[in-house]
Amino acid sequence: MKIAVEKQTPVTALATLIAIVAASYTRYGTAPFENEEVSARVVPPLAEYLSAFGASHPVVSIIAAAIMTIAAGMIIGIMVSRFNIYPTQTFISMPLYGVVACGIFISRDALSAALSSLLAAMAVRYLVCGYLRERDLSSMLYSGLAVGTMLLVSPSGAAYAVAVMIAVFVLSFSARELLVLMTAAVFPPAVFCYAVWAFGGEFAAPAIRIREALISESGVATFGNDAVAALVLCGLTAFTFVSSAVLFQANRFMVSVKSRGILIYILLLSLLSAAMMFLPSSTPAALAVAAVPMSMIMPVVFIREGERLSAILYLSSAVVFVLHLLYY
Repeated sequence: MKIAVEKQTPVTALATLIAIVAASYTRYGTAPFENEEVSARVVPPLAEYLSAFGASHPVVSIIAAAIMTIAAGMIIGIMVSRFNIYPTQTFISMPLYGVVACGIFISRDALSAALSSLLAAMAVRYLVCGYLRERDLSSMLYSGLAVGTMLLVSPSGAAYAVAVMIAVFVLSFSARELLVLMTAAVFPPAVFCYAVWAFGGEFAAPAIRIREALISESGVATFGNDAVAALVLCGLTAFTFVSSAVLFQANRFMVSVKSRGILIYILLLSLLSAAMMFLPSSTPAALAVAAVPMSMIMPVVFIREGERLSAILYLSSAVVFVLHLLYY
């Protein structure tokens, strides 16, 4: 019997995503790895409050993080299907997102990581929506606000801030759209700075904290050093992503002009997000943020390759994921 993994129904994709998230967070709550038990030395200002809440209410924070991870996966799956980004409709990006976002490692600050990933999904969703509708300033506003809030939660938000400038060239936004997008991205950090100043603090303190969180060494191994299956899963993920990127470049004219522009932008965003994982300030939280654009590129290999190779790759990832859960 042939198995077309890219043609799974929305219900199947969502059920798989929920199963991956539930299993991953259960494993994290009961038997965390060494790099999942340590927080970064310096975190952005809003992440500090979320970290304190997580320390006081660990079970509630894990449940909230799992719910936000599922929500982010749903946003990604609905977006790529609704906007017809691929030549054929597929929801496989949902389980792929789950594997990268929480199936490999989960950050000690799980609440911040999950919120950052959800904000990243929302930022991309509204940006793509604005691009397809043209002159949709409200979408630019929401996307910019999501990026600006990310800067207060995760160092990986810097990749999305840079991507705002890249979008101008790749997606050809007008000056008005760019102004709205950049102003909205600056607004959340500016409001936070003002709030700190209003309560007697230094106005620039949050901005300085964001910069320090980006350049300071975290003291946490992003890819760990005590989980062989996690490294194998990282290798399979990297192989799937690189293969999809190559296949997209080779067959980029098989999709519409707008879909091609969106995928090119998401590919560049994926590279920026992946680069954040190799900075000294990186933690496993970077995986959750990078999972958003990477899961939108990875389905290409399942769409373009034959059913047999796609099934082998998908099942191999599933087997390694289960081994990662069981052998810790």
